[in-house]
Amino acid sequence: MPKSPAERKAAQREAGVTKFELNLDTQELDMLRRNCAVRRPGSEDALQAAADEYLNGVAKKRAANISTVKSFEAFRRWVTIESGHYEVYELPDGSLHKEPRSISFAKMEEIEFHALYKATLDVLWTFILSKTFPTQQSAENAAAQLMEFAA
Repeated sequence: MPKSPAERKAAQREAGVTKFELNLDTQELDMLRRNCAVRRPGSEDALQAAADEYLNGVAKKRAANISTVKSFEAFRRWVTIESGHYEVYELPDGSLHKEPRSISFAKMEEIEFHALYKATLDVLWTFILSKTFPTQQSAENAAAQLMEFAA
């Protein structure tokens, strides 16, 4: 019986054991999981653990290579799209692209302005402000105070 890692590796080579690495996307991984579950009941947990370990490693590598650039224009576009104030265009490859509508408060009707304001505030509350303020009203009060200082 081989004892050292080198001896185990040599024994595996003699037995014809080959080690390989799989690079799977989410859809392929799901298909492999289903296939293993059908052929070997009970093997899903081991495969799931291996898949989770692999995907966590990939996620850490990707996160390490991301640099954040703060851009007010990118933020404004994101908030405008998330609030539903956008046009959708179909691109030549068949994918859809959301483009934020131009916002001109001077040309906007009062009803349209209030709808956009409410939708935008809801987006900001959901993704950002709810982490800092206890209620949406307290966030609006803080914004009103800031506007008073700016005036």
